[in-house]
Amino acid sequence: GCKDSATKTLDVLAKPITGFTMVDTALCLKNNNFTFTNTSIGNTSNLWRFGDGATSILVSPSHGYIATGTYQVRLITSNAANCKDSITKNVYVRAQPTMAFSINDTSQCFRGNSFVFTNSTSGASTYLWKFGDASTSTTTSPIHTYTGIGGYSVKLIASTSTGCKDSISKNVYTRMNPNSTFYLTDSSLCFKGNSFKFTNNTYIGSGSYSNLWKFGDNTTSTIASPTHSYGSVANFTVKLVTTSNYGCKDSITKNVYVRPQTIAGYKINSNSQCFRGNFFTFTDTSKIASGSYTNLWMFGDYGASSLTSTTHNYSSIGSYSVQLVSTSNYGCKDTVTKSVYVRPHPVSQFSTNTASQCLRGNLFSFVNSSTISSGTYTNNWNFGDAATSLLLSPTHNYGITGTFSVQLITTSDYGCKDTINKTTFVRPHPLTAFSINDTTQCLVGNNYQFTNNSSISSGNYKNQWSFGDNATSKLISPNHNYITPNTFAVKLITTSYYNCTDSLIKSVDVYPNPVIKYTVNSDNQCLGVNQFIFANNTTISSGSMSSMWKFNDGDSSNLKNTSHIYKIAGIYNVSLKVLSNLGCPDASNTVLTVYPQPKAAFSQDTVFCFKDNLFRFNDKSSISGSSINSYLWDFGDGSLDNIPNPTHHYSYIDTFK
Repeated sequence: GCKDSATKTLDVLAKPITGFTMVDTALCLKNNNFTFTNTSIGNTSNLWRFGDGATSILVSPSHGYIATGTYQVRLITSNAANCKDSITKNVYVRAQPTMAFSINDTSQCFRGNSFVFTNSTSGASTYLWKFGDASTSTTTSPIHTYTGIGGYSVKLIASTSTGCKDSISKNVYTRMNPNSTFYLTDSSLCFKGNSFKFTNNTYIGSGSYSNLWKFGDNTTSTIASPTHSYGSVANFTVKLVTTSNYGCKDSITKNVYVRPQTIAGYKINSNSQCFRGNFFTFTDTSKIASGSYTNLWMFGDYGASSLTSTTHNYSSIGSYSVQLVSTSNYGCKDTVTKSVYVRPHPVSQFSTNTASQCLRGNLFSFVNSSTISSGTYTNNWNFGDAATSLLLSPTHNYGITGTFSVQLITTSDYGCKDTINKTTFVRPHPLTAFSINDTTQCLVGNNYQFTNNSSISSGNYKNQWSFGDNATSKLISPNHNYITPNTFAVKLITTSYYNCTDSLIKSVDVYPNPVIKYTVNSDNQCLGVNQFIFANNTTISSGSMSSMWKFNDGDSSNLKNTSHIYKIAGIYNVSLKVLSNLGCPDASNTVLTVYPQPKAAFSQDTVFCFKDNLFRFNDKSSISGSSINSYLWDFGDGSLDNIPNPTHHYSYIDTFK
């Protein structure tokens, strides 16, 4: 019954209990961030594996994925005794749409604006457009017109079938059109001194604008409020085009009228009359291009008349200014004033440096020699080409050819006028041109043909050719031969009837020819002993040359100096042709005679006794193609004879050869 006991402790270690929760199990790719809440029990350490190679040892981490897909998230927990537990859950990263769109023009004028949005987004199933003006659209590629002016942020929101969204925004702008308007001080003015003033009242709510005025007479202006004068009588349409700094335009047109002007004038029967019985007759000479006019006469003594032509009697002595005011049916007025008693008129007169000048460099100088007995006068020059001047003695250059009537109007300080017209002539210049048949020729036989291609806009012209060798010609298209080799400058001066000139120079080259000179030792030789020796002394002024001899028997030679032997008797025409290095030739012929060779032969008595010896010699000689015309017998004893068949008596005994 005796007992004893022993005690030992055994430890059974607990495992941790692993667990976690997630706010979301599925997120879209863009900016995704999964938040994991660790609910494990009994753990002292944690290891998270997110399924994309990334890990974490935080208690409750968050994690974002960079690619779409399904990922296994695993949490492994451990306690102090290194007992482990784990749990795995899936998370899902959904695909995002790829956003893109384009706009036909991001900045448009308000009037007529139409923005076309072209959607190039991929991966989306639905779209929502927000145009920035409270309007929207769900079409894929909408067109939108704005009803207001300003900048708008256009946003495209695209959604996938899994509910993932993305958006992109771009700005568009509607630009304000200017509102073109202007004010005219007068829409109708008389031609004389007309000056229309245009006041620009264009409005634009924001930004700036530029102006383009079109006055209807092919002239323009870009200033804000211009003035403009017209050079003719007509109705003109004036257009103002305003363009904003963004290129938005507006325009307005109005008509202006330039009315014809009367030219007031009248005649007086006499501007100096005695007091008693004075009776001035004023005859109207006013003119108007179109329409009608009325007159108002003011006689300088408070008297007046509205008749076309009138008379007046003055009641007191004095000097009176008689004024005629001519008014057109549009109210355009002209006034002329003349004095009765003796009121001087200026006498218009001028001279020109020359009445006729060529167009090129023309400058007409007008010297005013007008006079007036008392008082002063002013000048109004009209040069006949729409140009005018108020100078005393102006100069003028004309830009075109023609006949121009130059008018000088001198007006006295009493309104008395005088006018003189003289004609000036601006003459055209000819345009010089010519061609040459061949600009390089040899001296011998050279013939340069010059074809005149000159022209003139009006009138005729004459020609003066200078061939560069002191020779000249006045023909239209001459020919010319040069007598020496050289390079010559050929000049054609064309001169119009009015002495207006133009000129052109071209060069021609005259190459030297060789000058053949040679000698022959003899031009007549016998066949058996002939040898013709040619010494070539040909010369040339410049360059080199080559020779070619032709002997007329089929033989030739290109040596400078040569010789030749003929094998057959006859007459031979020997030619020498020499050619320069520039291809210029010379040639010469000489006639050579090769006489046939006679063949002497005879028969004779060979033996005689001394006494009464008389030897007979019979000619047996021959010659080809000719005849023998002379003989010379030598009898061997010093005796000679020249007959064909002689006889001979020897005076001593011997053997004779």
